Amino acid sequence: MAHLDSSSWPSYAEIDPEYKKFLETATPSSPLPSDPSQHLRVRVTMAMMQHKARLQQIDRTGVAQEKHWITAKDGHLIPAVLYKPSTPTSGPLAVLFHGGGFVVGDPEMEAPAAVTLVQHHNATVISVGYRLAPENPYPQAVNDGLDALIWAVRKASSLGADLKKGFLLGGSSAGGNIAAVLSHMARDTKASPPLTAIWLNCPLTVGFEAVPEALKKDYHSLEQNADAPGMFNKEGLVTAYSFYKPNQSSQLFSPLLWESGHQGLPKTQLHVYGLDPLRDDSLLYARELAKAGVDTRVDVYPGVPHGFDFDAPQLQQAAKFREDRQKAFQWLLG
Repeated sequence: MAHLDSSSWPSYAEIDPEYKKFLETATPSSPLPSDPSQHLRVRVTMAMMQHKARLQQIDRTGVAQEKHWITAKDGHLIPAVLYKPSTPTSGPLAVLFHGGGFVVGDPEMEAPAAVTLVQHHNATVISVGYRLAPENPYPQAVNDGLDALIWAVRKASSLGADLKKGFLLGGSSAGGNIAAVLSHMARDTKASPPLTAIWLNCPLTVGFEAVPEALKKDYHSLEQNADAPGMFNKEGLVTAYSFYKPNQSSQLFSPLLWESGHQGLPKTQLHVYGLDPLRDDSLLYARELAKAGVDTRVDVYPGVPHGFDFDAPQLQQAAKFREDRQKAFQWLLG
């Protein structure tokens, strides 16, 4: 797999010409607060506001949408949005987790992926919220994710899903981290029915202070993209950590380090962005999965930052991402 040759990874940070032009002509953003700890919240919240405005324009033909509340083990109500075919039909189940650095975000952020899954695969999709930091530090997001995943399996039939037709778990950024962790937990506990597919969009897979010595020679994106444009850079990652307070060496935060390895995981698709501080998280993770015999596919978008499709959906790279996402779901659920 070409993208797993680490010698090419640094070249992915060369800025995409179309994205560079977009930055030069974009309306200047509002000044950031004087408190650096608030920069991540402001950047991501502003991007989310733009994203939510565009969500209203999504063609949701044939898609029914419902709000649900999932009761966690401690009694907390976890918000979730159900997307399903408006004409009842039995298809695969997908459970998705949104991004936002464990600090911001909501289930509707994954609407583009969810709607695609419904329209093209007759899937029943549960997009899950989870308690956010700093009020709810590590490992609350994973705990809520596990409770939601168990709920989705128990409710699958009544929600219109047929787990025999496929069971996809996925997420973006922090949500991709949750999905990757849960995929290992499901494998280790021999969960039944088993997951059949994993979809990870720019996931965090290893704490930057916990990168194994043997892998550090290939882990450059955090520093190379420290000042990346867009919603997320090194400062944002450090801030997210300060709020979420993870144990970086724990497999419940760094699935790359999973103690029992990666053998036997479901086939996995990753989307990777060249200017993303988390670029090498994804590429190292994909390489380790492939070494473990996991059927793994990777799509790389050189020269664009983390979540670039939020603020620049008109770019050719963003259109390619949407096309690749559909192809990925076809492969994962085909």
